[in-house]
Amino acid sequence: MNKNYDIICAGVACLDIIVSGNVSPNVFEVDSTAVGSILLHSGGDASNQAVTASSLGLHTGLISCVGDDWKGKQLLSLLQAKAVNTNLVETLPGEDSVASIVLVGDDGSRNFMFDRGCGERYLPSSTIMNAVKSTKLLSIGSFFVLPRFDHEGVQVLLEIAKEAGVITVADMTCDTLKEGFSYIGNYLSLIDYLMPSYEEAREITGLVEPYMICQRFREYGVHNIVIKMGAKGCYISTPEGDRMIDALKGTKVIDTTGCGDTFVAAFCYGLLNGKTVDESAIFAHGAAAINASHLGASGHIRSAQEVESLITRTIIT
Repeated sequence: MNKNYDIICAGVACLDIIVSGNVSPNVFEVDSTAVGSILLHSGGDASNQAVTASSLGLHTGLISCVGDDWKGKQLLSLLQAKAVNTNLVETLPGEDSVASIVLVGDDGSRNFMFDRGCGERYLPSSTIMNAVKSTKLLSIGSFFVLPRFDHEGVQVLLEIAKEAGVITVADMTCDTLKEGFSYIGNYLSLIDYLMPSYEEAREITGLVEPYMICQRFREYGVHNIVIKMGAKGCYISTPEGDRMIDALKGTKVIDTTGCGDTFVAAFCYGLLNGKTVDESAIFAHGAAAINASHLGASGHIRSAQEVESLITRTIIT
């Protein structure tokens, strides 16, 4: 079957309202605060991945939803401006789009306040689900964000993808509803590369050591696990063994929002371009470093060559 996409990202797309500069933990102790900037930006795990993948030169599709409101129109416009194919994004009548207010501290820390909006009840149509047959790689933005999608949609998407010979990748977010492996355990074996952050993996497994965390995931049939560990780098567990891949040094961090999503998308780029798992991880670290040095969740990478150049300069120095 002809592949119309290099990668399809599935999950949350939201409109981020980013507040930065003079954002203090004591914000509620005063009536008003003059901040540095307030910006509108595309956000959400699948959206961030899609923007990064497109910026790296991949033909990128996005499976997600928006409401028929001004936020949805603005979000689609922002995504299309980054050359993301939005034909698989469904507009749901009478629904509010997913939106998030992102408070960014002067040290790069951030806090999210979000409304799930249309994402609360979102389930892709059968036509949209079958579109994953036409991609080389399917990336699930994250588990534990879109309840109905997680319970009724993800497994179907993964089954269609695996039957069509598509590479499958998945991230997750914190298990705030404490559902554990109760339903994702049913489809983890369909994932070729599982890529949680250390905090997310620790929370769902109840384990601390990366090696033991990976062993727990292996009990559910996952063969390749990449645990994102922020400034430390990433811990990789494959059938060939376990190892750490250090992050790039010397990054001036402005905003870490979306860096995990950028890492996943760049890792996927590596896989699709013949890089090994370790080489893909190094490339992903380079992409995440560029993202962390800018304000906003995505859209800061100009090309794959820019990432390669940063990695070369960092290794040489």
